[in-house]
Amino acid sequence: MPGIFGIVSESPDHEGQRTLALRAMAMRMRHRVKYQEHTFSEGNISIGRCGLSFLNPEQQPVFTSDRACCLVFEGELYEPQKINQKLARNNATSSSADATLVLEAVARYGPEIIEELPGAYVGFFYDLREFVGYLFTDRLGLRGCYWTLMSNGTFCFASELKAIIAVPGFHSKLDTQGVAEFLSSGYPFFDRTFFTNVKFLPYASVLTVRGAHISIHRYWDVDWQVQWRNGQFEDAVHEGADLLIQAIGRQFRQRGTIGVMLSGGLDSRAIAAGAVVSGHDVPTFTLGGKKDTERELACRVAERLRVPNHCLAVPPDYLADYATEGIWYTDAMLSSRELYWTPYLDFLGAHADALISGHTAGLFLGGLFLEEEHLQNPSLHNQRQCIVRQIAGDFSTFLDLGLAPAFLGRAHDAFDASRQAIASSVGDGGFATELARAKLGTLERRLDSICYGYLWNVVADVKYPLGDHDLLDFCARVPLEWRFRSRLYKAILCKAFPQLVDIPCVSAKTNWLPMRIDARIHPMSTLARHLVGRARFLVSRLTRGRINLPPDRSKFTHDSHWYRTVPRLRMWLKSVLLDERTLQRGYFDREGISQLLNLQMRRGYLFNVLSRLISFEFWNRYFVDGDRYEQTVDTPLRTNSQTPSGKS
Repeated sequence: MPGIFGIVSESPDHEGQRTLALRAMAMRMRHRVKYQEHTFSEGNISIGRCGLSFLNPEQQPVFTSDRACCLVFEGELYEPQKINQKLARNNATSSSADATLVLEAVARYGPEIIEELPGAYVGFFYDLREFVGYLFTDRLGLRGCYWTLMSNGTFCFASELKAIIAVPGFHSKLDTQGVAEFLSSGYPFFDRTFFTNVKFLPYASVLTVRGAHISIHRYWDVDWQVQWRNGQFEDAVHEGADLLIQAIGRQFRQRGTIGVMLSGGLDSRAIAAGAVVSGHDVPTFTLGGKKDTERELACRVAERLRVPNHCLAVPPDYLADYATEGIWYTDAMLSSRELYWTPYLDFLGAHADALISGHTAGLFLGGLFLEEEHLQNPSLHNQRQCIVRQIAGDFSTFLDLGLAPAFLGRAHDAFDASRQAIASSVGDGGFATELARAKLGTLERRLDSICYGYLWNVVADVKYPLGDHDLLDFCARVPLEWRFRSRLYKAILCKAFPQLVDIPCVSAKTNWLPMRIDARIHPMSTLARHLVGRARFLVSRLTRGRINLPPDRSKFTHDSHWYRTVPRLRMWLKSVLLDERTLQRGYFDREGISQLLNLQMRRGYLFNVLSRLISFEFWNRYFVDGDRYEQTVDTPLRTNSQTPSGKS
């Protein structure tokens, strides 16, 4: 993906070893021929940037006029005119390039100015005279960055984990706690990775490096204690609608084609509609087969907005062809079952310079993780237990079955330690404060910064309008009960985009049942869906997988059905999980894995566990064994055999 990387050592690069290490980092991050690559080495630093040229086409690093300070930067500012005005009041030279603005601001006002730079970005500023550097992220950490301090005092950072692994002399040990968190919950908590000495820079953070000394300062956090003082619910709806349209409009500063990943849910249709209201025509891309509800609803939205829509069907055996590629791009921090966009990466890159993501809207506007007890039971003990359950869950019994006994005990102990750490981090604030803050540091950070962002960023830049600073501050001010079950969110969408109210939506909040934005789902519909799901489960279990009812068409992926009906997918999973190379590591149990595969065939609903095991195995192959993904940057863009299944 587009990103930054670098090395800061305590001694000059006399023999060019640091320059060679920088080159190795750049090669790991250069996934496409059209990537631009900029590097710089001087004194005790070697830094660079690698990626596409849509958001940041300027040569980097950028320097101050006296060449005393430099900066590598990836991403964008949402309101560059404000920092431009601030610099101009002091007779500073203004520039339209975001990297130059950030450089001048930090050089003049210090790292404290970063709090006043709303946007989605990651950057590294270095003062060549004072020998001090600042690695920083935006408020939500929407552009990820890893860092490590090696045993010889060398500091390394990179937007991709694989780039740090490429530095000669890097040695590390498996972080059992990070692995246990990923296998059970789908993501490592907080700043952890699979390595003990490689960390992920948290959101809204500034890491200061001076020699071998490292310190991290968080400059902002969500203030959920601010009270709403602007009137009634309807006033909030009006203000929220204006802020939503404003946030989306801020994403269209650059010239070029900006696409929208359009599904049947709320977030993507809000972005597409906001783009049209702002006067921009956007191509949209939808995953789903011809009979899938997601595709049907997305096509209706695109038709109503009069924007082009490309319908892309996920191949049932997509993992066999594209899992290794997607795992390499995402540093194995994403469950392999979530790689369904990978077959169409080249198609996306050919039709859009940037892609807009709707992530974070459900967390803030939609109150995605709020429950009834958040409002009803204010006891601190209950809050702690609920938050731990929401974030960490429980160690899956099916995971117990697949892990080797020698590793299982370590994994359980590590996961218990993680749950205790989450519980101890809950202060005296309350559900809204602590739950949202913890989620912001874990699940949403992983999905945005590492997973989908990393995957799509391979071929196009990614934008995050629903992480806009003004919209986020608005969400923090409204009463908790207004956000519960997306009440305020839906009202805002009805106000901002009334032309879409009658088109049903699907979401996890409604159990994937299509419904009008302004309506509540009938309880009988939920009951009917539950009964149909149980019938499908029982038929498969009683016939030991011999009879397969049609899959649930509300979704665009049908992993359990595909596993039972597509032999190639089944054989590929077995070939990886039961491979001697895999089993010799001592993490998986041969008989347990065989039982898991048999249970998946007979019962289904275990694919999420299997896909995480797949990701972990390929992480070992790539980052422990030293395997390289077979595609090289010297080959042209591959011709995708998968073509769009239709357009609307």
